[in-house]
Amino acid sequence: MKASLRLASRLVPMLLLAASASAGAQTFPTKPIRIVAPYSAGGTIDAMARILQDPLSNTLGQPVIIENKAGAAGAIGTADVARAPADGYTLVLGNNGPHSILPAISKQLPYDGLKDFTPVSLLATTPLLLIVNHDVPASDLKSFIEFAQQAAKPLAFSTSGVGAVSHLTTEAFARQAGFEAMHVPYKGQAPTLNAVATGEVSFAITSPSSTVNAFVDSNKVKVLGVTTPEPSPVAPGVPTIASVVPGFQAELWYGLLAPANTAPEIIAKLNAAVTSALADPGLVERYENMGAVVQASTPAALADLISTEMPKWAEVVKNANIRIE
Repeated sequence: MKASLRLASRLVPMLLLAASASAGAQTFPTKPIRIVAPYSAGGTIDAMARILQDPLSNTLGQPVIIENKAGAAGAIGTADVARAPADGYTLVLGNNGPHSILPAISKQLPYDGLKDFTPVSLLATTPLLLIVNHDVPASDLKSFIEFAQQAAKPLAFSTSGVGAVSHLTTEAFARQAGFEAMHVPYKGQAPTLNAVATGEVSFAITSPSSTVNAFVDSNKVKVLGVTTPEPSPVAPGVPTIASVVPGFQAELWYGLLAPANTAPEIIAKLNAAVTSALADPGLVERYENMGAVVQASTPAALADLISTEMPKWAEVVKNANIRIE
């Protein structure tokens, strides 16, 4: 009898906890939801999060708060979400960098890009653009590569941090195009673009954005190539890098992820809300104006994308000998 009472005393709290969690999942959400944008304000991730903010809030019936937490190529904000309670109230707007690339670069990364997260949905994909400072003496992709090959010293390029998609893609581009380049990391896309526009660096490979468009319109930068294997509708008239460097290609993805072990019922509600928000014509138009192609997905599809990408980027990391200690 005493043994049965002791067993019951241990089981009752566990059952109450399980019942409480189930009830929480059924009533979710009951308070504001925080989306961490792990890069600085003004970049693509930040803009995507803020465009999603109101449609998602309207669908879920709760305020959605965007928090910029930049640094370490997205690792600081991403780690913050990995450590957050798995209750659906803290999400990260992630991309290739923190989830597919950094795990191959840093032995000290405080999270696993896939295992420490539960994917919610893909949001969009974008090509990357090769942009150069307007004073660089090259009018097209072929002449830029020739200029880089003949330069007295390696051309400097900017990225949003060591291990960012822009970093790995640029390293792969320089390697395949046959020239040397010097990496200058910044904290986020906005300062990365400004560095090209002001001539602090010669070039960058970055995602399309309104800031890129503004710098092009003001004749501060030139767009010479796009990283998709076929010409992209978001960069009309811009040739593919593959047309000069055969086989070269890269693409950015953006998606929402929750901490690992978030209840399936909560993930399902978030996925449905994201899918509904991405069906908003106004949102679609604003994403397209940024050069992004809206693409909702199942949580499993986003998980598959991340796991498929990891070995691809690991090979680039090995070839470029990139390491964060």
